Amino acid sequence: MNKIRSGSQRYELLRKSKEAALSAVQTFNNPQILFKSEIFVVISVISWTYLLHAYYKSKKIDFRYKTTEKNRTRYSKTKEGSYKYWELSTCIHHIECPLEAV
Repeated sequence: MNKIRSGSQRYELLRKSKEAALSAVQTFNNPQILFKSEIFVVISVISWTYLLHAYYKSKKIDFRYKTTEKNRTRYSKTKEGSYKYWELSTCIHHIECPLEAV
């Protein structure tokens, strides 16, 4: 089993995934929140996305949107200049996805 170094990008993705999952459960179990199902689903999607990003990072698969023209790779960016990363559906449909098709 590979050790994960604290401070690595993979470690941070796993930590965020776990924190998001715990937050989703805490929100769902909170009796004062009435909008709990929708919040649970949204935060769970975020958690799964982080988890799959960590998996792809461990497999050295680049999960940023990119285009290749004439042997030059260009990464898609937001208006603010940040890289655009795959959303959950793209992660799930990738050929290396560890989840089984149902």
